[in-house]
Amino acid sequence: MRPVSSGARWLPVAVMLALVGLSGCTALLMGGGSQGGGSGGPTGAGASTDTMILEQVRRALAADTSVDGSNIAVEVSRQVVSLSGSVPSAAQRVRAGEIAGRVGQVAAVRNFLRVPTQ
Repeated sequence: MRPVSSGARWLPVAVMLALVGLSGCTALLMGGGSQGGGSGGPTGAGASTDTMILEQVRRALAADTSVDGSNIAVEVSRQVVSLSGSVPSAAQRVRAGEIAGRVGQVAAVRNFLRVPTQ
């Protein structure tokens, strides 16, 4: 009988750990095992923070009379606010970015707003 090498002794353990690890990944890929329902976005506390930021940015833009927010789309991911769409002037573009940046817990603002050329 041949002696078993130390590497071969650990092979069943490694295979078992790999299978256990993959079973957890399967649940996440299939949409289970998370509070977010597998939507692909942040889950748990991060999702609620992003939702809160989204609502506050939308309210702040609507409340500011110097910005026409009717064509502004707001998205938030991991506390980074993205503004897209169009505004009538460069001043409104800058102001919309300032408003979004002043909302609590915003880490950064990505301002993709366009100003139509005349």
